[in-house]
Amino acid sequence: MNFFKSKHNYIELYNKIISITREKFFYTEINLDDTSITRLYLTFIHLGFILKLLKKENFDKKQTQVIYDIFFKNIELDLRQMGHGDVSVNKKMKDIIKLFNEILIHCETWNNTDTNFKSKYLAKLFINKEKNNINLDKLLIYIDNFISNIEYMSLNLLLKGIINTKK
Repeated sequence: MNFFKSKHNYIELYNKIISITREKFFYTEINLDDTSITRLYLTFIHLGFILKLLKKENFDKKQTQVIYDIFFKNIELDLRQMGHGDVSVNKKMKDIIKLFNEILIHCETWNNTDTNFKSKYLAKLFINKEKNNINLDKLLIYIDNFISNIEYMSLNLLLKGIINTKK
């Protein structure tokens, strides 16, 4: 499968989302753990809302699949660069795809879900025994602002990775 031959390769979108997940705001103001798993969750949350928007805007399904493939191919490459072998990568990718699908379902139903349920879900993702003083209210506000910002952007800019993440 050679998804880099499409009209757009969307690598700028991937790079922008990865860049967003590294913003200090998440780790200093919201107090998330600065770990690869936290960044993966944040990547999936951002990607989930972008894919939801593309679906709402009737964006080309083949191009949406290209975006999905780029994200997961890069995650797979990252795992391989960390030294994981084929069997390990395949198992981890299966778990990662399952996790993304769970997050995507929450993104799809976000607007119809009450704040308490949203907070509980985010707590499930981000709170652990060592770090339980996460500012979930601030994270909820960030997510709602992110959704609002991308909904008012042109799809062309969004897909080029030009995303405003005002906090």
